[in-house]
Amino acid sequence: MKVLVLPKTDLDLFAAVLQQFGEVHAPVAKDDGARDGGGFVFARLTSWSEARLDYQRTLLPPKKYVLPQRETLFRYRHGEGFVPCSEDLDKRIVLFGVHPCDIYGLDILDQVFAGRYPDPYYQTRRKNLLVIGLDCMPD
Repeated sequence: MKVLVLPKTDLDLFAAVLQQFGEVHAPVAKDDGARDGGGFVFARLTSWSEARLDYQRTLLPPKKYVLPQRETLFRYRHGEGFVPCSEDLDKRIVLFGVHPCDIYGLDILDQVFAGRYPDPYYQTRRKNLLVIGLDCMPD
């Protein structure tokens, strides 16, 4: 892990460069009509004005990018047998604005899924995920 500090004045230039590395995802406000305003979720940005870097926490943690809730591991094809699925495994994503506690959680997942019994699906997704952290205030 490499740690760099970026002043806020250079954020717009940095954001433009990020798009060359993959889809940029950041915390956005989710307004689904719920009483509490919906909270925040990590989602693909269509414009940088959507990004909310002042969020407290998200409804789902960033681990959803490396451990999806549902995943098809293989399919059966007549004549071929079982064929592994590789849908969206090679999609490059830049995850911007992740809190340090979530980065620490991803670090622990890296140790677990690259340990004695490595998970190739996890490792492929993690290799294609660039995580950019953001300092935060505890809630």
